[in-house]
Amino acid sequence: MERTFKEKLSEKLMSFAGIIGKNIYLLSLRDAFMLSFPLTMFGSILLVVTNFPGFSEKAREGLGALMGHSIESSMLLMSIFVSIGIGYYLYLYKNPKRTQDAIYSGAVALVSFFIVTPFSVKLENGELMTGVIPTSLVGAQGLFVTIFVSIISTTIYGFLLNKNLTIKMPKDVPPAISKSFSAIILGFLTLSVFMIINILFKHTKFESIHTFVYEFLQKPLVGLGTSFFATIIAATLVQFFWFFGVHGHLVVNPIMDTIWNVASLENLNAYNAGQPLPHIVTKQFMEMFSVSIGSMGALSALTAIFIVSRIKQQREVAKLGFIPGIFNISEPTLFGLPVILNPILAIPWILGSPITISIAYFATKIGIMPRTTGVAVPWTMPLGISGTLATNSIMGGVVQIVGFVVMVLLWIPFILYSQKQYEEEKRKNKNEAKEKE
Repeated sequence: MERTFKEKLSEKLMSFAGIIGKNIYLLSLRDAFMLSFPLTMFGSILLVVTNFPGFSEKAREGLGALMGHSIESSMLLMSIFVSIGIGYYLYLYKNPKRTQDAIYSGAVALVSFFIVTPFSVKLENGELMTGVIPTSLVGAQGLFVTIFVSIISTTIYGFLLNKNLTIKMPKDVPPAISKSFSAIILGFLTLSVFMIINILFKHTKFESIHTFVYEFLQKPLVGLGTSFFATIIAATLVQFFWFFGVHGHLVVNPIMDTIWNVASLENLNAYNAGQPLPHIVTKQFMEMFSVSIGSMGALSALTAIFIVSRIKQQREVAKLGFIPGIFNISEPTLFGLPVILNPILAIPWILGSPITISIAYFATKIGIMPRTTGVAVPWTMPLGISGTLATNSIMGGVVQIVGFVVMVLLWIPFILYSQKQYEEEKRKNKNEAKEKE
């Protein structure tokens, strides 16, 4: 009966994960953020070098002057990268047979975003400077706007394209010129929609769609999504899905990543400006201090096996999974032990994330560890190093190691219990074999 229930639940969860995993809008968001990753990584490395612990203020200023606007150019223009990415990838998902027009869709999405973005900045003295693009609106603050605008723009563009509202050119016209002319009507109509939206918002108290979205959607959602309890729930759900063999990150992250990425960018902007960092929970926080990342979860389980397990099979899995675990790859351990559909080993696996996240959260809250700076750190970076880079402090690495030790201690009794179960099963099989003889 229990197995039947597990199978039914697993089937339903797999079905739900499949729906999330095939959602073209979430897939486009994922791909758009991944498009920006190499660019932000460049700026992240420069930012880490510029603010390396131990450097004097003079050395930091000198490095900053030497690098010029390299950091800002790659890290504080996220909304621009994401806009192009959504326009490009969403178009491809919607029109897989018309790939040649995807780049035009990305360009139209970007221009649509610029149309609804104010080209003015209010100075400290209250004077309004026009003819400039506020970097805040093409960075973290504009991220929700660029997502909505790019999705709507691409949808309109694709719809009009499928209605064949294009200028047909003679066959002897070169393809590049023909494609440009075919996009004129599509681009004109799509951009006109956002021009009208911008005009309408100019006549409201908000003055722009950016202010409206930020105040009524982005700010509340980021506040809710980065709260302690929301973070614990999201992290626990990732682990819960993994128990049934469903890749938990592929289910939860497409929903939460936008919020966590916005929090990361807001921290990064504040860090770059020398201001207090607003958020404890960011994308980097979730990647560096959650059990779902291999070092905290899989590597701690393997370490516990090396310490207490006498089962040959478990020790062999530990040998095979240890090196991947150092680089945060959990699959060999999850499927090898297995943790998947194993109710005993699932307990520390599911409870682990709330524990390690709580340790990191309250260590940050009381000032033991600084907040993550928003600097992009590859999730494959080993334990200790990743925490240090993410917080620009050795205490980030120390808190990671504390979480790792706690996880090893949590795994030990369950590894011992699984060993006891294994030995009892082995004795039982041996006795049954003797009785048959």
